[in-house]
Amino acid sequence: KQKTAYEMLRSLVGSEMCIRDSLQPYDLKQRYGESSYALITGSSDGLGLEYARSFAKRGFNLILVARNQQKLDQLAIEMKSQYGVDVLTYRSVSYTHLTLPTIYS
Repeated sequence: KQKTAYEMLRSLVGSEMCIRDSLQPYDLKQRYGESSYALITGSSDGLGLEYARSFAKRGFNLILVARNQQKLDQLAIEMKSQYGVDVLTYRSVSYTHLTLPTIYS
């Protein structure tokens, strides 16, 4: 007999409770409150953008952080009009171009 996905997970994890908790969705808004905010970094593209949309669909207000302010502004307008959520945007700063001094002892 072929095992179901649940049975395979249970045998790997060894805990039915752990699997049950991870497979059953729960109401994040109820858990964290009506006026909760989700902080999402890298929110102008890729996975960050998808997380932003996912939280907005669930009714969460958003704090979006990314390097491109123009994309952030467009995303804020989209999320506010499409999902009716409050959106705060912050442009992040990249420090990759800086060279830190080497300290010798």
